[in-house]
Amino acid sequence: MRLKISLHSESDVELPVDHLHQLTALVYYLLNNSDEEYARFLHTEGYAAEDDSGQRFKLFHFSTLRSRNRRISGSSIHFARGGVEWLIGSPVEPFIRNLASALVVSPLLRVGNAHFETRQIETLHVPLFAEGHADFTCITPVVASVRRLGEERQGIRYLRPREQDEFENSVRANLLRKHLALYGTEPARPCLRLYFDRNYMQRDAHEGARKMRFKNVDVVGAFCPLRLEGSPELLRLAWECGLGEKNAAGFGMLEMIRPVSARPTAV
Repeated sequence: MRLKISLHSESDVELPVDHLHQLTALVYYLLNNSDEEYARFLHTEGYAAEDDSGQRFKLFHFSTLRSRNRRISGSSIHFARGGVEWLIGSPVEPFIRNLASALVVSPLLRVGNAHFETRQIETLHVPLFAEGHADFTCITPVVASVRRLGEERQGIRYLRPREQDEFENSVRANLLRKHLALYGTEPARPCLRLYFDRNYMQRDAHEGARKMRFKNVDVVGAFCPLRLEGSPELLRLAWECGLGEKNAAGFGMLEMIRPVSARPTAV
């Protein structure tokens, strides 16, 4: 499921361009207000993929704040007085229920030093993935990485869209582990293919890559139109959970090229 939260500011607002960290804090603040035990579980444990990887997942993701009346100046983003949109998605019912409940009883939200009023909460239609493929744009960068070992540096190396084969292998393995963590089983059809828009990459100065800062750390991801091919089950999971890594930090949110309109729902 995906929620569209319509916010309103009574004055102009300035935030860092990279404000995913502030939104992560807001998510946990809202969950804690609704169910402290669930918020603690999600923050400290998460959902385990019962395999050799030992990975745990939060199984939610979200967008940056979005508005047509905004402008970017250096490292800051300015929102004019009025409406702002925020998207949050998860396939986990307790997460959506607790978040929506907290939003209903918390009409005033703080993001960094900015304050917003919650005006409306809508559920978005789940797109139809029956054809086994879908074209997307990236609302937030899709992150994929590999281990980097060497004499001088150890850690991870973020992949770029031009490294398509490695990128595809990384996000496929990640999505299959999310499926295992959510359902306890592997999908019946585990194949997933990814194709970046080569024309876009040739036009873009950074070849479809984008760098964002999260907690003072640079994170590089793909910010490029893409096509996914696979089972409808996996395509829906990528849309609901986020594609790639660091979803609970706001990365990996996708939007279909031909989106379905929102349906207002009482929550």
